[in-house]
Amino acid sequence: MSAHPSLKLLEPSPEAESYKFDRRRAERHGVAARVTALCEPESDGQLARIGSLQLLDMSQTGMGALSDEALKPGQSVTILFPPHGPERGFDRTGHVVRCERKADGHRIGIRFAAAVAAA
Repeated sequence: MSAHPSLKLLEPSPEAESYKFDRRRAERHGVAARVTALCEPESDGQLARIGSLQLLDMSQTGMGALSDEALKPGQSVTILFPPHGPERGFDRTGHVVRCERKADGHRIGIRFAAAVAAA
């Protein structure tokens, strides 16, 4: 047998701020913008909440944002993106997957609902 060691492919180590269970399906891009969040009521008789989020990063499958108020994990939310230049505004619906208290507010993670393919 050969005395040479075999080569192995290694997975890149995660970034310092990423979680060990963080397995993204799409590339994340840093973004600086304000968006409006429409939080669905958690129970009957409760009103929907509207708030502003500072967008931090975004991908095809979700986004990270900073909020003054905490949002409950699992809560449904619709994000209203304003028009930009000649582009029209759009909405994305998803649910809160993470809410962490930080010195500058609450860091929110939102996973977008799967898009429905056109027939």
